[in-house]
Amino acid sequence: MGKKVLKRLRLAVADHVRYTVGTSNAIVEKFGSQLCSPHFLGVFAADYIPRKKILKLDKFIAIVNLGEKGREKRRRRKKLAVGHFVALCGTKQRVQYWDPYALPCLQPHVSELLRDCIRRGRVLEVNKRQIQAFQSVYCGFFCLLYAAYQSRCMDGQAPRFKLHFYKRQANLMKNDEKCMEYLRIFIDQLDGVRS
Repeated sequence: MGKKVLKRLRLAVADHVRYTVGTSNAIVEKFGSQLCSPHFLGVFAADYIPRKKILKLDKFIAIVNLGEKGREKRRRRKKLAVGHFVALCGTKQRVQYWDPYALPCLQPHVSELLRDCIRRGRVLEVNKRQIQAFQSVYCGFFCLLYAAYQSRCMDGQAPRFKLHFYKRQANLMKNDEKCMEYLRIFIDQLDGVRS
């Protein structure tokens, strides 16, 4: 990856800290393709998840916007489906459903995919600890961070640091900044590996 691309990624992360708007599918896709290779399939609206492809793969990472693309078209919005992001990470033995709000999966398309994974012998793991405040709009970046971390673990190159977040409900908004700092670490590691 060229130095110009890395510089743009760093600037985008730095700029996003100052914004208070939600993250689009396109932004998460751009970062995901850089930080989560080679297992990253992309960012999908919930009703456009490539189920057949995911079920065939031994390892995969997908970020899902729980909004539906069909609903997005009716509302005439571009590149931002209504909903929040979750991460799906899978190996031969397990599939992880990771929601930064720690909400159960109620989206029918995602639930169907998870049931198919279980039928094929994968163990389902679901996070139960909320790390993102409900007032926060960083769910795309939290999922991206989780996906980048899991991508390294899938390749046997677990990062030398653990992800630590505030647990108390009153402190959850502080986790936005921690998330962006961890993402900067991953981007800096890319720079060191590919320079």
